[in-house]
Amino acid sequence: MSTLRAKRSKVWDHFEIQPKPGTNNAIAVCKICKNKYAYKTGGQGGGTGTLKKHLVKVHKLDPNTLQPLGREHTQQQINSLTLKNFTITKEISRRAIVKFAITCEQPFLIAEQEGFVEFTSTIQPGFHNISRHTLKKYCFEMLHEYKEALLSQFQVSLVELV
Repeated sequence: MSTLRAKRSKVWDHFEIQPKPGTNNAIAVCKICKNKYAYKTGGQGGGTGTLKKHLVKVHKLDPNTLQPLGREHTQQQINSLTLKNFTITKEISRRAIVKFAITCEQPFLIAEQEGFVEFTSTIQPGFHNISRHTLKKYCFEMLHEYKEALLSQFQVSLVELV
């Protein structure tokens, strides 16, 4: 009676072993892409290193956990997330887009660019896109607000100096 040890490596979550008849060897088949790798059974070497390298390089799995990298999450991870309620207003959006355009030195035309419109609708489906003329108007309105705030600061500073 043979006693097989349980497979402890996480690699085996992604591979299955198919025996080669009449030999002590087997084939490890990737469950994702069906690539085949030689594998020795019976505790005679043929470790999981090559199989792990395949998962990391080809399928972009994390080398430590053998879980997907990036934006893919397991259902358990999604269930454990807590979301904060937030309200987006026209004023918040207006100030953010003006700050973006000015600090990143973007032309007013950015507001009408296809990529920018797609980006904003992806991150906030309720966002109503604006024209380059509206963006320009918003920029000048904020410029006027900042100018007034600076002038009032100077008035206060001038009074303190005298």
